[in-house]
Amino acid sequence: MAVRPPAAVLFALACAACLAPGCKEKTYPPLGEVDRAQPKEKQCLQQMHYLSLALHRYMDDHKGRLPGEDWREVVLRCGAKEEWLHCPAGGAAGHDQYMFNRYLLRADTRAIDDPGQIVLLTEGTTPVGGPEDISARHDGRVSVAFLDGTVKLMPASRVLRARWNPAEEPTPAKRPRRKR
Repeated sequence: MAVRPPAAVLFALACAACLAPGCKEKTYPPLGEVDRAQPKEKQCLQQMHYLSLALHRYMDDHKGRLPGEDWREVVLRCGAKEEWLHCPAGGAAGHDQYMFNRYLLRADTRAIDDPGQIVLLTEGTTPVGGPEDISARHDGRVSVAFLDGTVKLMPASRVLRARWNPAEEPTPAKRPRRKR
């Protein structure tokens, strides 16, 4: 007669095997739900917020590093949903997606000063790109997630002037001219 270990022991061994160094990724719980009754701008901001949270989960597990061009697969593994990769306001086929800042591919975020000024994700025409690839779908405004997790709806002109490359010095803020 063979002796079988209790189910708890088998479960513990299975968990230990998953946490072993050879294990690819861990499983994350879902991040939440997007309220589809809200205006499309708010849905877009909420989706971008969840994508940003998924990227922060990844960074927490990879010593502050961001993913590469596979960022879409990474956020799905980190609790995001496929539908969140596309702006609810739509656009032409292939032009309804969110875009990862190309200057941050595989970047070590621990070395970046002022992450609240660095664009992480925005609405774009390609999965990875820069300011020339943004797509304003909300009456000339663009949803933007910054590296610190802040999400904003901004005029496209401000997104073009935002800080994309953390290696470049920030441009000083211009003071508005006084009318005489």
